[in-house]
Amino acid sequence: MIALGSYSGEADYPHYGDLEAHRNWMSITLNRNIRNWYEEIEEESWWRIDYPPIATYLSYIFGKTCQSIEPDAMRIQRGY
Repeated sequence: MIALGSYSGEADYPHYGDLEAHRNWMSITLNRNIRNWYEEIEEESWWRIDYPPIATYLSYIFGKTCQSIEPDAMRIQRGY
């Protein structure tokens, strides 16, 4: 039943809600030096990482997994 409904940010191009936020955070952890994970660089991303470090390391692990399946999704970009 839940899958039949809409999702957060569904029609909000290019933000696309929580899914895009987490994809963005995974791409940040994969493409930046660890010292720059929490920097806000407006040209690169919509959302600065605002989760604690343990969650950010999980984003890195999930990002590595996603990168092996869909590498283009893990580039830093707006609205994949």
